Amino acid sequence: MLSVVTGLGKTITIRPLRSFIPQLLLTFLLAAGLVQLTIWTGATLYRHMDALAASQLEQQKINALKLELKLLEDRAKQAKQDKTYLERLARRQGFVKRGETVIVPKAR
Repeated sequence: MLSVVTGLGKTITIRPLRSFIPQLLLTFLLAAGLVQLTIWTGATLYRHMDALAASQLEQQKINALKLELKLLEDRAKQAKQDKTYLERLARRQGFVKRGETVIVPKAR
């Protein structure tokens, strides 16, 4: 150690650089660890948010399919109860009743 006397009558002790190396190394390692921890936390948060968005999208698809299933169940129930509705559905697909004459126009 080196002691220096200033003009004001105070003594300042100057330590050599090698005595600061353990503190500098520890400070650097702590800073690097903090940066690494921040990156890991950010990556985990990003993955969580991405999974949450995907989950919400899949939930919307499930809700849409449930709604479609309900509509189809209602149509099936209506078809069982209402014979005219069933007949309309059959005619849309090209079915005809027995005894009806089918007229097909000529193609031009």
